[in-house]
Amino acid sequence: MERIAKKITKYLCNQKMIDEVDYELYKYGFQSGLELILCFAGSFLIAGLMGTHVNVLIFWMIFFAVRSYIGGIHLKKYSWCFAFSCLISNGISLVNKFFIIPVKLSSLIILGTSLYIIRKNLLKLRLEDNKAENSYFLKRVVMHTFIIMLAVLILYSYSCFEYISQCAYTMLIIVISALSSKIMVEN
Repeated sequence: MERIAKKITKYLCNQKMIDEVDYELYKYGFQSGLELILCFAGSFLIAGLMGTHVNVLIFWMIFFAVRSYIGGIHLKKYSWCFAFSCLISNGISLVNKFFIIPVKLSSLIILGTSLYIIRKNLLKLRLEDNKAENSYFLKRVVMHTFIIMLAVLILYSYSCFEYISQCAYTMLIIVISALSSKIMVEN
């Protein structure tokens, strides 16, 4: 991925589409984007084979809406991240296919994990110096969790209990990842 990102960035520099001083920034952006696209493609390919493509889509939508506001496990190599991401997104979707969490429990899990994520961001606002940034992030996380809960209500109105369960599993994984990373840092 890095070689492809270098080639794209070098081409754009040669064409005077970007400044040489921004080379590293663009290279990093292209590399991250390519890795993300490959991860999605791998995950959706596996999901297509398992018949869980909607569940995996729900996983990734919630994951990207919330994960950046709470943190989580970061792996050192892209290949590990790729394998782990595909395993988790498809594994949770497969588990959900056979073990659907009852709708009331799913709703409690989604509400509880949402409140935990909001609370964690509230604590950041009080404890850290970056009050303006943290205030912005708090507003975003509240908005994203509100949208998730609104989506759950819509899914409930259409009796899509499997997808509500998928939301609950995903929120649990996000919180477990955040707690795991905290434990790993402390040790």
